[in-house]
Amino acid sequence: MEMRRTIEMEASADQAWQVLGERFGDIAQWSSTLATSSLQGTLGVGATRVCQGTGFGPFPPGEVTEELVEFD
Repeated sequence: MEMRRTIEMEASADQAWQVLGERFGDIAQWSSTLATSSLQGTLGVGATRVCQGTGFGPFPPGEVTEELVEFD
């Protein structure tokens, strides 16, 4: 499955990269639908993050593993 979402941020490219790139494994710190997240492996292509969801709407709590397929 592939999901995409576009948002506009009032931040410089460097500030956005610090959150979305360098802190890829820390998404639970700023996402209200995740209880925990952790980076598996070294940050870069092939690394994964494991996220424990809190559940929202019709979706029950669960685990999602995401793989980084591009990192530039």
